[in-house]
Amino acid sequence: MEKSLISQEQNPVVPQPSPKWRLFLYGVLMYCLLLPWFGLFLLQPHVGNGLGRDFFFLTSLVAYPFLWSLPALACAAIGFRNPLKKAWRITFCSLAAFCAFFAGTYLVGDLIMLMKFGFHFNGLVFNLIFTPGGLESMGLDWLTIFCLTGLCLLYLGFQVVLVFFCLNSITAGRIAAHLSKRRWLAWAAPVFLLVSLFASIFTTAVGDFRASPAIMANIEVFPGIITLRSRKFFKALGFKPRPRQEMQMLSRKNVEAENVKYPAKPIQRNPERKKYNIVWLVCESLRADLLTEEAMPNTWNFAKTGHRFLNHYSGGRGTRPGMFSMFYALYGNNWQSFLGQRRGPLIIDWMRQDNAQFLCQTSAKFSYPEFDQTIFVTLSTEELREHPKGFPPDRDVTLTDQMLDFIQKRDPSRPFFVFGFFESTHAPYTFPPDKAIRKDYLPKINYATVSPKDAPLLFNRDINAAHHIDSQIGRIIETVMADPQLAQSTIFVITGDHGEEFFENGRLGHNSAFVQQQIHPPLVLWFPGCQPTVHEQMTHHTDIVPTLATLLGVENPSEDFSVGQNLLDPGYGREYFIVCGWEEAAFVNSQYKFILPIGAKGAIFRRDVTTIDDKPIDEAREDEFFQRYAPQLQQALRDMTKFVGK
Repeated sequence: MEKSLISQEQNPVVPQPSPKWRLFLYGVLMYCLLLPWFGLFLLQPHVGNGLGRDFFFLTSLVAYPFLWSLPALACAAIGFRNPLKKAWRITFCSLAAFCAFFAGTYLVGDLIMLMKFGFHFNGLVFNLIFTPGGLESMGLDWLTIFCLTGLCLLYLGFQVVLVFFCLNSITAGRIAAHLSKRRWLAWAAPVFLLVSLFASIFTTAVGDFRASPAIMANIEVFPGIITLRSRKFFKALGFKPRPRQEMQMLSRKNVEAENVKYPAKPIQRNPERKKYNIVWLVCESLRADLLTEEAMPNTWNFAKTGHRFLNHYSGGRGTRPGMFSMFYALYGNNWQSFLGQRRGPLIIDWMRQDNAQFLCQTSAKFSYPEFDQTIFVTLSTEELREHPKGFPPDRDVTLTDQMLDFIQKRDPSRPFFVFGFFESTHAPYTFPPDKAIRKDYLPKINYATVSPKDAPLLFNRDINAAHHIDSQIGRIIETVMADPQLAQSTIFVITGDHGEEFFENGRLGHNSAFVQQQIHPPLVLWFPGCQPTVHEQMTHHTDIVPTLATLLGVENPSEDFSVGQNLLDPGYGREYFIVCGWEEAAFVNSQYKFILPIGAKGAIFRRDVTTIDDKPIDEAREDEFFQRYAPQLQQALRDMTKFVGK
């Protein structure tokens, strides 16, 4: 009996907790490993202060290490199950280790990228890393790469040891058994973390509704933040959005915000400059081949007296990045940063300095996309007019009527800025039936049955819609040119926000691909004394404002405030540009297009390279592209973040 007691003391029974408590322990350790890295993101420069910002930081800091742990925990949850065969247990536990390794190395690499360059990982960075010669072009030699590889292998080994420690170790079993005595932890911890996650997301919705820079400008402090827009919900509850007067003050205040350096240097203007009027006309979805003598005779004839750009490209395949690139002369990936700061474009500031009168109109709405909080944020409610209801051609006529009335009733002693966004060329491509110049058109579009065989008839609808808009543009041109004073002091910009596809590459509409038809609008520029010129070189929306800047007396070089160039400079020569979508972008040069993800939802290892006219290329030419144009890709990366971040 005495011997038996001694034996029990020497070999105590080891507690055997259920697998879920071993899994819980693994989750706690994973969370504790990731939490410090998220904390380091808070040490980077961020904007503003206040309880809203601090609450967003706190809830995000608590929630996102848990969110980033979930893939590893999901694999471990399967691997830790008792009934599972040994081979499957090893497989899923190894997958858990790999997921944990990826999460940790991604966060560390992203933090280094943020510290060094001021931006998070994006598709261009990943593709440079996995491109032959790309690492060297980023300044990494093979010794550095060898050391980094060794560290990664060590960290992967650590994660493998950690997961199997939690699965099999006696020590882990004792800790898990101790945790199992506090059963409330099993539900309290996940609930607390989920509440923190929802609170973080809800805070972004409040920040968006209240136009709070302290929250919105800090959304990208952490990688992979989830955001939410709920304006209708808050309005339904009786809450009121921030008044425009407050947003105008915010925009002026944020000229030198910490994460938006726009412009890079103070703008200097010639005090003896001429104060021009600007008439800026944009047609929704207007593709370049609609600017013809048949479809748009008024614009065509006017273009013959000014500058017509044959090979012009938008900054986006949709309205938001297209318009952003046009007015800010920056790439559309910067949209969120400028929206967060409610920072308007310099072109509006310059006209305001000249004491200009403003009337900006749209046949849609300024609130979606949020042009009332970006491009036109500094304008008052009276200076913005929307015409979103009714038959689009009638709305375009109303827009023109009000623009002409404004011009005729203006104060002649002050310059003016008028903007018109025409809607008829947007799907379903509407026009007054009695104004149709192509009689053979699809009478009605049924999107459930429409197909490539309908493409010619659809395009005829678009031609008729463009012809209707052209009649309104003609009225504006005629009014201005008939007045000698106006004709000698007015600049015209006529373009489209982006293009439109009619199944040429298998799609209908826009915002779906970077094919020529979707990103190639026309551009006409006219100003007093200009010499009629047809330009065949490749140009971009970001070049418009740098060109206007020279006419408006700006003495800074364009690189101080844009990624564009002066189109009228004899030395103009663009080697490449970026066209943005929602979660991906296209790097475009004179020969190729390279489609890459720019958002977290993109396929980060995707490498789609085509010719400029959207023809696929073989693997050898693809490798040649990456090797030859790595310097341009790097410069494009710098351009995309030039005025945002460090």
